Amino acid sequence: MSKLLFLAVLAGLVISSVAQSPPPPPTPAKAAKEKQQLSGSKTDSGNPSQQPIIRPGGKDKYTEAQSGKSRDKSSTDWWIVIFTGMLTLVGILQYWAMRQQAGYMRDGLTETRRSVDAARASAGAAMKSVALAEQVTTITQRAVILIESVVAKPQIGGAHPYFSANSVLIFTLKNYGSTVAREVRAKGNIYYPGGVRNFSDKASSTIAPQGSNEWISDPMFFANPQQDRQITIANQGSEGVVRYDIEVTYKDAFEKIHVYKAEGAYIAVLRAFTIMGSASD
Repeated sequence: MSKLLFLAVLAGLVISSVAQSPPPPPTPAKAAKEKQQLSGSKTDSGNPSQQPIIRPGGKDKYTEAQSGKSRDKSSTDWWIVIFTGMLTLVGILQYWAMRQQAGYMRDGLTETRRSVDAARASAGAAMKSVALAEQVTTITQRAVILIESVVAKPQIGGAHPYFSANSVLIFTLKNYGSTVAREVRAKGNIYYPGGVRNFSDKASSTIAPQGSNEWISDPMFFANPQQDRQITIANQGSEGVVRYDIEVTYKDAFEKIHVYKAEGAYIAVLRAFTIMGSASD
């Protein structure tokens, strides 16, 4: 567009200069002839017989011819002026169109930037939604390991005492979550009258959703010099006499490690262990 405008203005200037330029000078031969005629006329002016005969009507024809040429030239000049004006008008219109187009482009760029900002905000919101969905899925679909039961075995049943010389505690851990629990390990302590038993990590195991696994302690009263007395006190069921604490670690399907801790005690009237407290992340 700018090149077209420059060419239009340049053409207008060239045509205007051509229209306003003076006629070309006469050739050397024509100039010499006119000079000779002028000198001849001056020489013969003293001799009346040699004066030129002026024919009637000759001057009027010459004047009329000159007037016609002037009119033709004036008409041509006007056409040139009109053409130059049209070219100038076209250049002005092109300049105005360019300004309008530039304004539209600026407006379009502003709208494009707004669209980009809106798209960026939408993408950010979508990413946050995905992250929140992943977090919710991790929470709702993760594995959850808890104690299902703690019992002393073997059990004779009936009126026989709950604890015996070879009693062991069996901890049953269950996965209450919706995905598998891997690398499950448990460790803890068993407290009884006059002593404590430790049970260390069992080899890691995997527990399927809604599945369970058992951890078995060593015999509590085995090879203790006061074994009979300890068993009697334990069966009497004073609260807190026989108790335990346990810590369970495992990894869920999202590769996150969790820790579960619990404490419990034997209640004689119930002939069972009950959980006194627990915590899980």
